[in-house]
Amino acid sequence: MKFQNLKFRSKILLIVAATFLGMSLLLGMALSSLQDELLAGRKTKVQHMVETAHGVVARYEAEARAGHLPEAEAKQAALANVRAMRYGDNDYFWINDMAPAMVMHPIKPELDGKFVGEMTAPGGTRLFMDMIAIVKDRGADFYVYLWPKPNLQQPVRKLSYVKGFAPWGWIIGTGIYLDDVEATFREKTLVFGILGMTAIMLVTILSLVIAHKISRPVSKIIDVMGQLAANDLSVEVPSLHRNDEIGAIAKALSVFKENAVRVAHMSVEREELRLVGESEKRKALRSLGADIGQVVGVALNASSQAVMDIQTQASRLSMNAEAATQRTAEVATLSEQAHDNVTVVGAATDRLIGKIGEINSQITQSTQVAEQAVHEAEQANTTVGSLSEASDKISHVLGLIATIAAQTNLLALNATIEAARAGEAGKGFAVVANEVKSLATQTARATAEISDQITGIKTATHNAVQAIGGIGVTINKVNQALVLISSAVADQLEATGEINRSVEEAMEGTASVSRDIAEIHQGAMAVGDATINVNQATEGLTETFERLKAGVEELVTSFRTDIGDEVAEQNTTEDELF
Repeated sequence: MKFQNLKFRSKILLIVAATFLGMSLLLGMALSSLQDELLAGRKTKVQHMVETAHGVVARYEAEARAGHLPEAEAKQAALANVRAMRYGDNDYFWINDMAPAMVMHPIKPELDGKFVGEMTAPGGTRLFMDMIAIVKDRGADFYVYLWPKPNLQQPVRKLSYVKGFAPWGWIIGTGIYLDDVEATFREKTLVFGILGMTAIMLVTILSLVIAHKISRPVSKIIDVMGQLAANDLSVEVPSLHRNDEIGAIAKALSVFKENAVRVAHMSVEREELRLVGESEKRKALRSLGADIGQVVGVALNASSQAVMDIQTQASRLSMNAEAATQRTAEVATLSEQAHDNVTVVGAATDRLIGKIGEINSQITQSTQVAEQAVHEAEQANTTVGSLSEASDKISHVLGLIATIAAQTNLLALNATIEAARAGEAGKGFAVVANEVKSLATQTARATAEISDQITGIKTATHNAVQAIGGIGVTINKVNQALVLISSAVADQLEATGEINRSVEEAMEGTASVSRDIAEIHQGAMAVGDATINVNQATEGLTETFERLKAGVEELVTSFRTDIGDEVAEQNTTEDELF
């Protein structure tokens, strides 16, 4: 059986079983660890005790080796000390040799000096032979065996540790009973077992309660779903007050129930509407049966009158077709003459476009020359303007020079006066002052002449600027006039192009008109033939409408009869239903 096919209770019990198995494994591991720890403590204890006794024997052996004691006395002293050593619950040490023979046993002195190789434990093992093998292989190790304990009827396990003393060929050992360890282990096992079983029982009880709390309302909801599926909408949905997943399922099921109730009401309303629609349809059919005869009769009369009108219009159309044939022949002749005239206009327009193109080319070249002249006049105006600015700068510099010359002249005059005051000592200085004054006077005159020339240059430059400006204005006016002429020629060229295109279109149009008129002429002839056929067809159509009118009258009579029978049958069915 697949897991998804199991019920909630079975799935929860599977969880309980998995919990029980996990806790059992954990309990087993904990007890095994506890046993190892208890046994490890005892192993450490007996090992330390044997190491202590081994140290006592080694100390006496060292005394004998050093010559402080004879070896025999050292051995006896060592045995006496080890015999008197006790620990724990009156636990003791023994010493045997490699024979094996017992060297010293404090509890059973009768064994001293006796061969103990054949001595066996209650379990059947020769313990002393095993101890000799341990010492030979590893020097020292633990050994577990069964051994009788005082005041107990059954032997218990005993843990011993043996270690060899090579100088004297002894094996030193001691052992402790493990019944207290086993008792402690059993006690812990019982405590852990009780706790584990209590926890498992609590988990089982809690799981069963939860399974019951889940499975019971789910079963009720499943039953309600079955009743709703059987279209029993009166059932009450349980567990709506819950806030868990079961409550959410119950609320969703309640919405489903409400939708089902609403759908049922809609079905009833739809059936009522259908019955009303059937009644309205029967009324409409009865009204249609009453009116169809009148409508069809009017339509047939109108159709018959339309056929007569078509016949009359066909006669008129025949006469108009003959007149149209004559007129299209005349129009075809006139259109051919118009096409020839348009062809002549098109050739003249082409020559006019060529001449206008040449004029436009000459105007374009003139415009380019005028634009170049304007550009050069602007450059000349800029150059003359720069010359005027340079003249202004020179006039400023000349003013500075004139000022400096006047100051120099004044200084030379002061120097001359001071030289005259100095007498003979200032004669040389007076000569120099006169020369400086002469140079300052010449500089002032030269500056005045240069200033006059610069003034004339500025006047001429100003006149040149005005003249160049006037030239630029005139050239600009010429350029503008050329631009206007070029624009007018371009407009004329465009207009002529439009005329040329219009002429070409007129040529194409007259050719098309000629073709269309020829086709119209042929069509008019065909219309004349068709009108003759229409006249013949309308005569046959009149006879056909007379037969159709008679058939429709018979059909209306039959339809009225069928409508009456259907209404009577429907009324009978309604009486039976209600």
